[in-house]
This record gives sequence, C-alpha cells and structure tokens, in this order.
Amino acid sequence: MVKKKAKKKSQKATKKSSAKKAVKKTAKKISKPKAVPKKKVVSRKSKKPVSAKPAAISKKPVSKKLATKHAEKKKAAPSKPAIQKTKRGKAAPPPVQEQKPKGSPTQLSMALEEKETKQIFVKPRITRSKSGNLSFQLEYTIRSSPAILYEFLNSSSGLAQWFADSVDINDHHCSFVWEGVEESATIIDSIPDEYIRYRWDNSDEDEYFEFRITKNEITGDTVLTITDFASESEIKDQKMLWDSQVKLLTQQVGG
Repeated sequence: MVKKKAKKKSQKATKKSSAKKAVKKTAKKISKPKAVPKKKVVSRKSKKPVSAKPAAISKKPVSKKLATKHAEKKKAAPSKPAIQKTKRGKAAPPPVQEQKPKGSPTQLSMALEEKETKQIFVKPRITRSKSGNLSFQLEYTIRSSPAILYEFLNSSSGLAQWFADSVDINDHHCSFVWEGVEESATIIDSIPDEYIRYRWDNSDEDEYFEFRITKNEITGDTVLTITDFASESEIKDQKMLWDSQVKLLTQQVGG
C-alpha cells in the first residue's frame, strides 16, 4: 500500500511539472509579437522588388498677393548681359576695338595726301543768277601751306602753271589765254592767304568764281574750296574740268 501511494505521488508531481512547463511556453509565445513581413512592390519590366515611394506632400496654395509681388521683383531686377560662349563652353573674347591712327596732324595729313586727290562735292546755299545759272562748290585737300597756295591763286606766274596757258594781271584786271583764245576777268574781292574772287567780264554781275583756303581743325590739312556758276546741263562738265586743273595745281605745289 505504501508503494502504491508513493507511485501516485510521483506521477502527480511529474504531471504538475509538465503542466508548469507548458504554461511557461505559452506565456512566452504570447509575450513575443510576430514580425509583420514588409510588402514589396515588383515592377513589370525588371520584375525586381522596388521599395514603395512615400506619398506626395501636398503643396499649400500661394496667395495672389505673394505671386504678384514675386513677379514685380523679377521685372524690377536688371537683367544680366548674356555672355557668348564658344562650342567648347569657354567665354568668347571681347570685341576688338578699331585702333585710331597715331601721329601728329601733319603726319596724318601726309599719309592721307599720298592717295589720289579726291574732290568732295558740297551742296552750298543754292543760288541762281539772273541768267539762270546755278552755283556749285568743290573741295580739294592740298598738301601746302595757305601762304604758298595763295601765290598760285592770285599771281600771274602762279596761275600760268595750272589755270591757263598764259596770264597777265594789271592791278585788278586779268587776261587769261587758252590755245590762243583770250578771256578777261576782274578781281572783285580778296583777303591774303584766305580767298580771292574773280568775275568774268562777259558774265552777269551776280556770277563769279572763287578760290577759298581753309584749315581742317581735326587733321590740320589745307582745304581749297572752289565756287563757280554753270547751267544745270553743264555742271558735270565743269566739275571734270576743275578736277583736271586742280591735279596740275597739286603737282606744281608738291602735294
């Protein structure tokens, strides 16, 4: 009897210990929460798991006042000059400014006068004589001083070198001869080294031809201005005649 009781006690003790162990295991399972697996998005093209993008953050609407102020600031801001770039991406060099010729006025005038003498037609205050002839002006650059040039315009020896075959001046009366044909004129006004004015004896009282000498303030060149009268149909021929005569004058003067 004693043995049977001891066996029963031992069986009860084993049952109790096994029950305690089972309770502990269930308690542990309840205390530890199961890890939830992350969802993975698979793209159709690559079929690789792609992490899900976060939802787009909604932007707050901007008030109309702030938008107008921002636009006004953009307009007020001065625009920066665009820098030209080459194909390689480097900034293009600044444009090269034309260099002005250096030298004194006399050197510049000598360099300019080496070229052929060019006549410049200047439109004067248009005047018409009683006979209907029009006045015209021609300008020439002469390489000479005003004093030397004036001697070729008012003296018989100077005029005979370029203006006519022979010239005779007696007081204010002048006689010019071209290929045996003589024409007479009168000096009606003059200022030494500045200008001299003639009038043909067979022309109207309001017609004349004049030689005027001036100095170019910028280059310092001596400029000869010729004023003459001719009909509209003869102005071109008169210009060509003066061009040929002034070429002889520049050769004699040395310019």
